[in-house]
Amino acid sequence: MAEENIVGNPDTKRKRGNLVKEDKENDSCCDDDSCCGESQSDTAQKTEPIPAAHVGVLACSGEECLGGTISRLATRRVMETLRPNRAVTLCLPLYIAGGEEERNFAGEYPVITVEGCSKCCAARATERFSGKICDTVGVWEILGGSIALSKTVSARELTVEHKDMVKIVARAICGKMDAIV
Repeated sequence: MAEENIVGNPDTKRKRGNLVKEDKENDSCCDDDSCCGESQSDTAQKTEPIPAAHVGVLACSGEECLGGTISRLATRRVMETLRPNRAVTLCLPLYIAGGEEERNFAGEYPVITVEGCSKCCAARATERFSGKICDTVGVWEILGGSIALSKTVSARELTVEHKDMVKIVARAICGKMDAIV
């Protein structure tokens, strides 16, 4: 499939529906440096001593509330900056639709679900198709139900407050990962 540049960010391309960031020097959960406030060297110092191990992270795919958006952005932050080479994301829609690779991974490796709301769709799908999950991060428990269930925002419209929420949830995911490995 051909690559295409995403408008507004020449360093990001789309391949097979996935965003691929080519500029690894500016690796953060958002498109600008104001979100993380951490330099790449700061992130490397935090993640170097941690041994490589794989933990599956299955984020909420709900798009009707803020909790789903926060769960996906926090999962991405964990994978790309906080615990690179340790976290593997699993695609919930593909998982539910019968994706064997997703289901097999979840059957062989520990999985943490990141739930946007109390419906816990990711945990229920994992337990139905692959077995027990190791742990769950509930965005609604961390941020409060009224915030998690509030109107969703586009990743391009995130406020500083939203970016702080992403950081808080990402730290909770890291804590669960660190307890597993």
